[in-house]
Amino acid sequence: MSDKGGPDKVVVQPGDLRASAGIAKTLGEELSTPVQNAVDTSTTASGQLTG
Repeated sequence: MSDKGGPDKVVVQPGDLRASAGIAKTLGEELSTPVQNAVDTSTTASGQLTG
């Protein structure tokens, strides 16, 4: 971030924004399966407790 814009402005470098977006996308892809497995397991467990 640069302070060229003054104290009331945020300056974003396009390359930095693209890099952050890439990291966020990768994390989402890596966590998709484990999170879905946790949801499925929780749903199964809660279904067995109904009654």
